[in-house]
Amino acid sequence: MSVSGGFDGYCRRDAWCPVRIVLSNDGPDVEGELHILESYSFVDAPTAAKPVSLPSHSRKAYFIYLPPIGWSPYWKIRLVADGEVLVEQRFSLRVVGGVDPLYVVVGEGAGNLNFLTDVAPPGTSGRVAYTSLDDLPPDPLGWEAVDLLVLADADTSALSLDQRRALETWVAHGGHLVVIGGSGGERTAAGIAGLLPVTVGPVRSVDSLWALEERLGVVLPPGPYILTEATVREGEVLLKQGDLPLIVRRAYGSGVVDFLAFGTGADLFTRWEDGARLWSSLLETTGSPPPRIAFRQGYPAMEAVGSIPDLVAPSVLHLLAFVLVYTLLVGPVNYLVLKRLDRRELAWATIPLLVLAFTGCAYLTGFQIRGRTPIVHRLVAVRVPPGSDVGRVTAAVGIFSPRRATYDLRIAGTGVYQADWDFYGADSRTDRADRVMQEAEGAHVVGVRVDVGGIRPFIAETYADVTPIEADLRLTPRTGGFRLEGSIRNGPIRLTDAVLIVGYEEQRLGDLEPGAEAAAQLDLYASVRTTPGGPPTLAGPYGWGDLPERILGQGEYWTDRDLYRKYQFLSALFPYSGPGLGPGVHLVGWAEEGPPAVEVVDRPSRQRVTALYVYDLPVAMPEEDIGLSIPPSLISCVPEEEDQRAPYDPYIGPHQSVIFRCTPWVAIRIAQVEEMEVTLQGSGEVEVSAWDWEKGDWTVVGTGWGRFTLSSPDAAVSPAGAIRLRVRTGAVPTTIERLEVAIEGQR
Repeated sequence: MSVSGGFDGYCRRDAWCPVRIVLSNDGPDVEGELHILESYSFVDAPTAAKPVSLPSHSRKAYFIYLPPIGWSPYWKIRLVADGEVLVEQRFSLRVVGGVDPLYVVVGEGAGNLNFLTDVAPPGTSGRVAYTSLDDLPPDPLGWEAVDLLVLADADTSALSLDQRRALETWVAHGGHLVVIGGSGGERTAAGIAGLLPVTVGPVRSVDSLWALEERLGVVLPPGPYILTEATVREGEVLLKQGDLPLIVRRAYGSGVVDFLAFGTGADLFTRWEDGARLWSSLLETTGSPPPRIAFRQGYPAMEAVGSIPDLVAPSVLHLLAFVLVYTLLVGPVNYLVLKRLDRRELAWATIPLLVLAFTGCAYLTGFQIRGRTPIVHRLVAVRVPPGSDVGRVTAAVGIFSPRRATYDLRIAGTGVYQADWDFYGADSRTDRADRVMQEAEGAHVVGVRVDVGGIRPFIAETYADVTPIEADLRLTPRTGGFRLEGSIRNGPIRLTDAVLIVGYEEQRLGDLEPGAEAAAQLDLYASVRTTPGGPPTLAGPYGWGDLPERILGQGEYWTDRDLYRKYQFLSALFPYSGPGLGPGVHLVGWAEEGPPAVEVVDRPSRQRVTALYVYDLPVAMPEEDIGLSIPPSLISCVPEEEDQRAPYDPYIGPHQSVIFRCTPWVAIRIAQVEEMEVTLQGSGEVEVSAWDWEKGDWTVVGTGWGRFTLSSPDAAVSPAGAIRLRVRTGAVPTTIERLEVAIEGQR
């Protein structure tokens, strides 16, 4: 057995982690299971398992995916057959923080890229992992920890079909792929030609890379240099030397693919800082990927899963009537009947019989209410990038049992683990463990024990094929903002209560039948939202705080059972200070169908599905260079540190700091910033500073609350359009009620 954990040992704490196991068998045939166990506090907690079949004299590779539940770096893996451990091996992982970037390098042509640790965003610590094509996982879940993938002189034709699909899906959902040309450009592009912005041709030798020297302001060693000739197929030329494109970029879904015609080995850059400049120019000019939709709060998720549509408790009147009849029969009626018969001594028998009868009646009533078959309740969120036909699925799956029983479940997709929401006292670390078998066709959850009337929840995460929404949208600049106009054509799924969300603004589209078309028209100006019939209200402090209410619209969330379930579901996904949907144009709607498929093995069951679909829509912008005013509704501000995203008010203690990263929507990024205003409202004592990207230090913008104008606005915006603001408190606790940024400049 040989084990490769993560990417060169690196895994991100809040993402699925791939583990590759290679088994060689020189003995008799083996039919067994691989068990992976987390080692912590001298306890081995089973986490996942996989069936294996090893014929004699065979060698096979398997992938197991560790769930994103915050784990220890120490692990064991065992091969078990017929209850016997045939081989066991320990391995360790290097855990990367939630905001620290992970850069993965594959192939020999990239050279030493350790300087990428120096081009990580401020406040983070980058990690560089060197791995092989074989270690790239075939499931896109295993890619979610990666921020950047560099392919250089690697024969991508050796990638399996599943690996290629996983790579394409990862890029479409926000990944950044850089393909290095040079002498190995053709073999590197061989298996991924459909992703590239260029058509790769033969190599050419040039004496110098003067265009690159001018771009970076560096002096390169004397040539010759080997370049890969390329014809632009779909994308934007970022750097050109004569008739040769040197750097070409393509937007692919929510992600980016860069092609570099030249190699980046040790013969190109002799100084560490020169290489860092090239990669800084690539990394700092891409927008942030959209935030992943995930369950960020356990209690509302538990409430949503437990609110099953078919299960309705008896009304209070029914319960009172039952108690009243019971009391009358056991007491006065029983006494009067026995008195009339002159057999009052029989009370010792009639009272127990009446108690038993009513107990049986109560039991049968409860049995009828619960039904006879288990109910599989699925709450599903599907996010689809622009133009993609693959959606990222996050689902809470609850199995309700009318009686004490043990079930086996089959859930489409590998990413399944037991939720640690503590429904009925289950041990969330040791009880979830080896019951989840990761098989080729999905997850087989074995031996799920559920008590009478109990619910056992699981989290299922996967990628599934969906039909994209057709959208013809355009942003037209107006004085002080934009107007969004165009049309949206629905796919084959009926969407109810659809809403178009852009920043702080939304347009309610109602129910969209399959194939129906809706007109979009939305003005994007205001930085405050107005409640119909009421006074203006401030927007959420980070831009998206009231997202559940905006998706659902007005309604009685606490009295309407269906609305209550949806509201709790949304509150679990989008807490008050969470990242929300991110910048862009989003179509959000509800459906009564959605992945993943769930089957109760060898038992009939009832299925109940509530699905939330989030489509990120492509939008056209005018190509001419014009002046733009970007309102706060199109600039997303969130804390950089994940642990600062509290699920309650944005509270900051005395003498503390919180750093916010504000990002304009990438479609309206401007090249020259002429004016920037920061609006801050709340209670307490504060000092607000902006990060100067040119000096690499903080510049105080102002103290107290109000609206501040930056003296050097262009220096406060990175090449990627990011703005960093630091709010530092004084001697008293502080609550931020409003944080907004507005920008004016030239496109």
